[in-house]
Amino acid sequence: LHLEPATIALAGAAALLLLHREEPEGTLREVEWSTIFFFAGLFIMVSALVKVGVVKMIGQGIIHMACGGEVSGGLTDPQRFALTMGVLWFSAIASGVIDNIPFVATMNAVIHGMAVSLHPDAANADFYQVAHAPDILPLWWALSLGACLGGNFTLVGASANVVVAGISERSKHPISFVRFCKYGIPITLQSMVLCSFYLWWRFLR
Repeated sequence: LHLEPATIALAGAAALLLLHREEPEGTLREVEWSTIFFFAGLFIMVSALVKVGVVKMIGQGIIHMACGGEVSGGLTDPQRFALTMGVLWFSAIASGVIDNIPFVATMNAVIHGMAVSLHPDAANADFYQVAHAPDILPLWWALSLGACLGGNFTLVGASANVVVAGISERSKHPISFVRFCKYGIPITLQSMVLCSFYLWWRFLR
């Protein structure tokens, strides 16, 4: 339909308001407005960082450092190992600081560009094949695992964390940022160690 998800969601909500006989005031009072405005501000700030190139610059810097310079003509085994682990751990840490959705969107573009530069001939014909190349596939897994599990690092690392914190605060059981980190950081570090071993065993040995 070439429509944004928000457009479809708001259209459905408007239809329900028009078709349902119940007055909307009670429903609107139940909405987590503080959470909604928090994410509105968060996405504005992150989008600004993406727009000016800060997030992309950081991602490219990690790739440059992991590979020890420019990447061309394919990755060596040490480069592939370093880059995969760099993407995994950087994704986890970054997702704990900024929301993982815009971060993944930016890193996806970085890895896409890297895949095309490593396989320029095949990329023009079939990018699906390039994305599953032995030197590229581990990077997608590293990004997915790091960004997903890295959302447990801090209270603002994932949308679900903030929503649950808002509900908990309304129920008179507030969850502070520091208290969340006391549990989230050890769990995330353990998860990343397991993911590092899994990626090595599955793709890099």
